[in-house]
Amino acid sequence: MSVKKRDRAMQRLVRERQEKTGESYQAAWQQMAAPVPLEQPQDAGASSRATRLPLPLTSREKVPPNKPTPIMARPQVDSFWPDRLLVKNADRWDIRRLSVGVSKSPWSSLIEDENRHRCASMFALDTWQPLLQREVPLGEAVSALVTYTGPHEEGEIFEAVLFGWNEERPAPAQISVRGEPDPSERIFERAESKSVHAHEIAILPITIASPMLFVDRFTITDAKDWIVHDIRTHGRSVFVQGGDLPGEMFTGSASVILKPLVAKDRVEIAATYIGKSASTSLKVELSGASKPTDQKRAVSYFLPMSTDVTIMPTQCTQIMGRPTRDFIPERLVIADADDWIVNDIRSGIHRQTAQSGSIPGLAFSVHAVGCNMSLDRISKAEDLVIVTTYSESSKEEGSGFLCGVQGRLAQ
Repeated sequence: MSVKKRDRAMQRLVRERQEKTGESYQAAWQQMAAPVPLEQPQDAGASSRATRLPLPLTSREKVPPNKPTPIMARPQVDSFWPDRLLVKNADRWDIRRLSVGVSKSPWSSLIEDENRHRCASMFALDTWQPLLQREVPLGEAVSALVTYTGPHEEGEIFEAVLFGWNEERPAPAQISVRGEPDPSERIFERAESKSVHAHEIAILPITIASPMLFVDRFTITDAKDWIVHDIRTHGRSVFVQGGDLPGEMFTGSASVILKPLVAKDRVEIAATYIGKSASTSLKVELSGASKPTDQKRAVSYFLPMSTDVTIMPTQCTQIMGRPTRDFIPERLVIADADDWIVNDIRSGIHRQTAQSGSIPGLAFSVHAVGCNMSLDRISKAEDLVIVTTYSESSKEEGSGFLCGVQGRLAQ
């Protein structure tokens, strides 16, 4: 099936899901396109798990206008199956080739109709353009031929990342959503705190009214205006380390699975308002099903990876988090993601990218489609490390780093 036909088929499925669930187009796309993780053995080690890693595909120097320029990356893993390319400022680039192998034929193309210019907008933040399924074995390269068409006479650095698995997986358009509850059976529990002022903490308890609730969505109104300090169910935190999460992790666009709740159970949220209004209320909606789905889903846990220490433009900083329980990261969200470059992600001493290099922070925006990961397990004796640089084009006065990792507990 051609790329265009696959796109039309995917768009039709997304719209059908919208009609059933009332979700936004972006949220529906994310759910339809998200890879279904393999069922894991309870005691599976990192080496036996399917992992989804980012591969930096960023140029070292600025690419001059209208000059076709090769960009190459070489995954340092046994096997890499790329399925998603994300390009920053995608409308400023043409991509002539994306292939496994280098300059001369034969190479194995990752895109159809490769011998023509195409605007990289097909690989933008909110568009998951399926790639042809090709393996990149250890020692082989992924090669792109790009042309800068943007407004800057001196050109720009090409900032991009490939996401892929360590084994062959179904293409996004071939993945179906299994075990989703019937929309007519969905339950919504809503609550609102008393009014708070800017930089004031709101504490919001939600007492469950429904006989039973299996939560799969946790939504904060105007989520970007909040920093979340804790979420507790059954009297226990779902944070595996104390700290702060960006409220954007709770826009409702991604699944957040809580332990099953029954009538009179309480869910408690603590968050600080950082928006521009003089005062507001913390509004939270929990939604889910009245009975369990056929598909077993792991409860969501969170590892804060934030610092309020000011980081200046071009300054590189190492952020460390140590979970109190064995933890498997699956989703990384950075607030104001466009202002950051991710230089490295490590679990203990093990790199969690397919090769060293710079990844545009945009890949970890809450709006990024198809950029979830499934990384190595982090034991409670190890640190998750994110090395990041604040962009030179961002605020001169610098900024703190607000970041959170969603995942699940290792069995």
